[in-house]
Amino acid sequence: MFVPHKGRNGKIVISVPSEERILILKENLTEEEAFKHEVYMINVLGRKDNNNGILRNQSNGGEGSSGHVKSEEWKKMQSERMKKKK
Repeated sequence: MFVPHKGRNGKIVISVPSEERILILKENLTEEEAFKHEVYMINVLGRKDNNNGILRNQSNGGEGSSGHVKSEEWKKMQSERMKKKK
C-alpha cells in the first residue's frame, strides 16, 4: 500500500514498502549478461547523483566485484563497528 504524506521539505512523498520496491527484470543471466543489462538500465533510467535520473547508483555499472569474499577478520571488524553504532 502506498501512503502519501508531506516530507520535511513540504513536498508530497509516497512511501512504498521495501518488499514492493523489488522488480525482477530478467532472470537466469550469466554474470556478463547481468553487467551489460545493469549498464543498459542505468543509461535508460539515469542516476540521481548526475541529476539525470532516478537511480541511486554511483557509477555507470558493469564493474561488479565477481566472487569477492570478505575475510573473517573483516567481518568481525564490521560487526564490532556496527555494534558500537547502536
